[in-house]
Amino acid sequence: MRVKRWICTFILFILCVSSTALAGNETQPKWLVEQYGQPVLMSENTDVYDTGITICFFPGEGIVILYKLSDDAEQLNAWEIVRSDALEGYVANALCNEPIKTVYIDFSDMSAKQYPDDFTAASVSDAEQYNDYEAFLNALIGIEADDNREIVTEDATSWGAWSSWNTTPVEANNSTQVEKKTQYRSRTIYKNQDYSSWSSWSDWSTTAASESSTRNVETKTEYRYRDTTNQTQYSNWSSWSDWSTTATSETALRDVETKTEENVTYTYSYKHWHYKHSENGWQNSYAEYKGSKYVEGSGKWEYKTTTSPLPQDGTKDGHARYRSGGVSWYYQTKKEKVETITYYRYRTRTEQQVPVTGSWSSWSPTAVTATSTREVQIRTLYRYRTRDVVTKNTFGKWSEWSDSWIGENSERDVETRTVYRYRRIE
Repeated sequence: MRVKRWICTFILFILCVSSTALAGNETQPKWLVEQYGQPVLMSENTDVYDTGITICFFPGEGIVILYKLSDDAEQLNAWEIVRSDALEGYVANALCNEPIKTVYIDFSDMSAKQYPDDFTAASVSDAEQYNDYEAFLNALIGIEADDNREIVTEDATSWGAWSSWNTTPVEANNSTQVEKKTQYRSRTIYKNQDYSSWSSWSDWSTTAASESSTRNVETKTEYRYRDTTNQTQYSNWSSWSDWSTTATSETALRDVETKTEENVTYTYSYKHWHYKHSENGWQNSYAEYKGSKYVEGSGKWEYKTTTSPLPQDGTKDGHARYRSGGVSWYYQTKKEKVETITYYRYRTRTEQQVPVTGSWSSWSPTAVTATSTREVQIRTLYRYRTRDVVTKNTFGKWSEWSDSWIGENSERDVETRTVYRYRRIE
C-alpha cells in the first residue's frame, strides 16, 4: 500500500536526511538524530502501519507518533486528535516517563501537530499554522506538492564501514556521515534511615506528651496546698448599759467606757453632855455637869453627824441649841468633802469559731501530705525535645552502559552519555 510504503520510507529516511528545515521551530530532522540519537521503533508489529499507531522514540526527549485512523481497529477509535488527554496518558504509559517533545501525525489528512503546544492552543485553528509541518513531512519522504513524484529510497553514494562507538564528538560534513546515540547506566539507591541531633528542651507544660523514636519526654511532679484554720468571729455589739459607779473591766467580749465627775458633800457634827440628874433623870447639857445632883459616873460626851443641818431650837445660856427627835444638841460644825467619782458603762458581744480556707501556695517539687485541715493538689509537668528522621542515600555499583532507555526514580540513579560513530565516502 502506498501509505505503508510512505511510512516505511519515513522511518528509513529519518536516519539519513541531512538538513531539511522545520519552519517556525528551527528544528532539522538531522539535528533530531544528532541531539537524541537513533530513533527506536516501539511498535511490536509492522502490521500496525496499516491499522494502528507507531511510536518512534528519540531517547532522552523526542517522540514521534505516527497514527493512521482505521475502521478495522476498534480499540483505536477513541484515539482522535480531540482526545489530547487520552493521548497524553497513552504516551506516559507507553514510555513510563513524561514526554517532552511530541510530533503527532495523522495520515488520514496528512496533518501534523506538535504536542502539547498545538493541542492545548485550541483557539488556534488557522490551518496555516500546520502548513509548515506538512511541508516538513513531505520533505522527509522526498516529495513536494506532486503526489506522483517518485520516492527515492536509496542513496547511491558508496560509504565505508561504520567506526566503533566513541564518546569523542565528530563533525559531519559532505564526506563524513555521523550517527550518535544516548547510552544509559544506572545504580541502585539505598535509603538508610538515621536521626538528627536532639533539639533543645521545650518549656515545662501541663500538656501531656508521649515518647516516640523522634521525641524524648521528661516529666516532673509538683505540689501545692492550702490550709483551713478556725478563726474567731464576733457578733455585733449590744447597746450600752446605764452609767454606774460599779467598776467593770474590759474583755474581748465586753467593751467599757468610763467618765469622771466631781461630787461635793457636807457633814454637820454636834455634841452634848449626857448625864443622869438625881432628881430629873437623864439630861443633855452644853457643858460637862457634875454638880450636887449629878449621879456619879453617869456622864459622857455624845456626838452626832448628819448630812443635813439640824433645825435650831433657840439657845440655852447663850449656846445655840439644835433639836433632833426631842434631843438637844450643841456646838454645830460644818465640813465640806469634795470627791471624784468614776462612772462605768459597757456593751457586750458573743464569739464563735469559723473555718477559713487560705490561699494556694506556690507550686513546688517538695511532696506535701493532705490532712483534715490541708488540701493538696498534684500536677505532672512535661517537656520534650525532638529529632528528625534523616534519610541518607548510599549507592550501589554502576551498571554497564546500555542503549536501552532507563528511567530515573527514587530507587534508581541514572547517568547518560552520548556516543558517536562515523563513516566516510570510499
